Amino acid sequence: CNITSKCNTIIKCNSFLISAASVSISNINFEAQVTIEGSKNVTISNSKITKAKNGKGALAVYNTELATFSHITVTDIDKIPGIYISLHSNVKADNIFIHDLSDTLLVCNNESTLLLRDSNLRNSKANGIYSSLQSKLEIRGCNIESTEYPSIFLSGSSGKIINNTIRDVKQNAILIYSSKDSEFIGNEIEKL
Repeated sequence: CNITSKCNTIIKCNSFLISAASVSISNINFEAQVTIEGSKNVTISNSKITKAKNGKGALAVYNTELATFSHITVTDIDKIPGIYISLHSNVKADNIFIHDLSDTLLVCNNESTLLLRDSNLRNSKANGIYSSLQSKLEIRGCNIESTEYPSIFLSGSSGKIINNTIRDVKQNAILIYSSKDSEFIGNEIEKL
């Protein structure tokens, strides 16, 4: 199923659920909380998510074999993470812009995997990226800045954190707790 728009379409509702096996959405903006659950292959590109007020995250992924996100902006949401990945999900994302949130910008937990490239995460009153419960992350070429808590917090998860810029953090730039097999290569840390 392919859903696309050429006329600045905005879907406005409390929540938008994607549970189809395979779906591709492009050039559609959401003023809603978006959940992907139990899917095999979902792609969302060239979209903006705002005004989400409920759920675990503005864009939440559960029990999904592969979700691919490209050129997505998440902002103007209420007290929930920007992206929330959980329950054995696999996400590949590039050119993501998550900013100005009161909660953590991106969460990956419960044995999920995330490959995040060439993205900007900034201005959070919590963490930039938080991962727990045996998840695996690869973060490459991203800018993570202006967080109140650690920009990257791995708790019982592993990660490859490569060639990122981390700046303007109130606490630690990177915090690792009970995590094995993590690599940190070529990262720049400024203004702690």
